[in-house]
Amino acid sequence: MRATHSGEARESASSPNLTAGTFSSDSEYSEDNKVFVDSSQHEEKLSPFKSMRRRLGRHLSRNKIRDSTKENSSLFYVAEESSYHVPSELELSNSLLSSPSDSEKEGRFASKPSGDSVFRRQQVAQLIRSRSLSTLNALHAARQANRKAVDDFSKVVKSVKTFTKKEFEVAKAEATQFISSPHLLFQPLRLSLALLFPFIVPFAFVPWLKLLLYYMFLFVWFIVLVLIFASEVAMRPPWYRPGDMKNGLSMIGLPDYWQGVCHDPKYDLGLDFVNVEFYNSKKKMLRGWFVPAKKSKNCMVVCVHGAGRDRRAFLRHTAMLHAANLDVLLFDLSEHGLSDGSGKGFAFGAREKYDVIAAARFLREQRGAECVVLMGTSAGASSAILAAALMPSIVDAVIAENPFTRATDLFCYHLELLLGNYLPKDSYHVARRLLFLLASRVLLFRIGQGIRDYGAVDAAKDLVCPILVLHGTSDEIVPIEHGRRIFEAAPEPKSFFEARDAVHCALFDKEPDKYRSAVMGFLRENLPQCF
Repeated sequence: MRATHSGEARESASSPNLTAGTFSSDSEYSEDNKVFVDSSQHEEKLSPFKSMRRRLGRHLSRNKIRDSTKENSSLFYVAEESSYHVPSELELSNSLLSSPSDSEKEGRFASKPSGDSVFRRQQVAQLIRSRSLSTLNALHAARQANRKAVDDFSKVVKSVKTFTKKEFEVAKAEATQFISSPHLLFQPLRLSLALLFPFIVPFAFVPWLKLLLYYMFLFVWFIVLVLIFASEVAMRPPWYRPGDMKNGLSMIGLPDYWQGVCHDPKYDLGLDFVNVEFYNSKKKMLRGWFVPAKKSKNCMVVCVHGAGRDRRAFLRHTAMLHAANLDVLLFDLSEHGLSDGSGKGFAFGAREKYDVIAAARFLREQRGAECVVLMGTSAGASSAILAAALMPSIVDAVIAENPFTRATDLFCYHLELLLGNYLPKDSYHVARRLLFLLASRVLLFRIGQGIRDYGAVDAAKDLVCPILVLHGTSDEIVPIEHGRRIFEAAPEPKSFFEARDAVHCALFDKEPDKYRSAVMGFLRENLPQCF
């Protein structure tokens, strides 16, 4: 290995390829402590001969160091074909941890630090820096892991808060809707008075006979309360959702058989319509949609929805009627949809028949209808039959889908389904007959019909216009026997359509082609002037 000249050594010292252990050729090596000492300052004062001799001595010394350090196990730094001894980490730690003697202490403070001590300090500083860097890297990694854990925990907390807030809003909406129900059960003042009243009466009775009468009165009282509550549910069914002028028609609890046709004729069917308003006999405003035909022949259809629904019940039928060039009126009965009401609930046709008559008169007087057809479903069908029997001069035909015979028949039928397991099976049992008699009278009194039990099956006998009765065999709300009894009671001309396996109010969706053929065939046969 050749020696490096002083100029080359200076260039190599400034080069970035050199490692930390590189020394220039102008340094002086001490044989006693094996430390290089810079002698560039002394070379300027020496003669050329002495300088050349000293450089030759340093060259020989480096060759000696190179040969002697091959057997040493310490750490080496290599740069430009030169090897230099550097103390190992173990040597540095032992030398630093060993306590210096008194003489060393005195020498340390009495004189300047030697080259060996300076070199050791540099190596210790480098070791500390390397360990500090590793410590900083570890701290940075720990900080990153901690930050990731905090972010993950924040995401979990945020998702839990979002889920909890959503569930709380749903529960709050359901509770608000449940508590705001118009049933007697949720009118606290009336309910409290009704429950406390029997307990005030005994103070006026002392003899046992009067107490016996009191217990009988108490029993009948609570039976009447149960029947009043049952009639409340019947007059305001669970799907009863009146809208308001601010928020529009309700979108809660819509039936599946509407198939999403629940907005308006333009949105769902692409048909133009007009918002209309008219009054009934009680001076209540009724509101609806009037869908004119393209080639109208002044034959118009009044569509009457069932209990708890609104004008959208016949929205999916409108395309069929419009294609036959029939004008269609979809409107809300009083207490339903956007129409006004007095808060009394549905009356099973006892009050609704006057709304149907008002709608037929509106078409006759303000729309110039020459032929009016009443088309209703469920309670709307019974209301249409009652209206046609009451005002035969303004009705030309009736289409009744799953109508019920009387309000009391339907009410007692559902009471029997509800209380069937608690009542004797004998249909002529005294308790059974008394309960149903009392229930029917409570309902008649509440709907304002008095003691007269009059319904669609009775009004059908007085019809002077043709009637089409449609009913599904799987109807569990209004059994098909009701439709058959009305059909048998009605005079000719009449027709009956039985939809196999169709549920309540879903005849059009079960068999649309047969339904369309039955309705259009009935109208063409009995009202040829409309086609």
